[in-house]
Amino acid sequence: MKRVIFLSILFLLFSCSMDQSHSVNVSILESHYWEYQTQKPMWLTLKYFDGEEVKKKTVFSTNTRFDIEIKLGRTAIFVAYPLDMLSPLGGGYTPGDDTNIYLHNSEGRLAATLLEALEYNPKLVANLNYTKLVSELGSYFD
Repeated sequence: MKRVIFLSILFLLFSCSMDQSHSVNVSILESHYWEYQTQKPMWLTLKYFDGEEVKKKTVFSTNTRFDIEIKLGRTAIFVAYPLDMLSPLGGGYTPGDDTNIYLHNSEGRLAATLLEALEYNPKLVANLNYTKLVSELGSYFD
């Protein structure tokens, strides 16, 4: 009986300390104007906030889907910069949203601004309702 209680407590402590995250699928559906004109693939720098820290990944535009681990219950922000400096594509995930995230030109500057705001207040961005923010600012994107 003591072993069962000990193992139960050990399991409970172990499961509470586990890093809880889940996977989202980030997709880039739009080609950059230069890529369209030259008919050659470009590389992109994907910067994202996973709910805890900003991470960076370099990818080729031929790979348009990425599975990315983010923290459970936190907002995540994604920005893809073609050639590391051109106008960004952006998107975000709010807990409870669909796990398929599509990066768009129309949300690029907003997402990039939110990544910059992380330097000043990361908790604000981690608890932000990105979906509501985009819907409230929708008329500014058109």
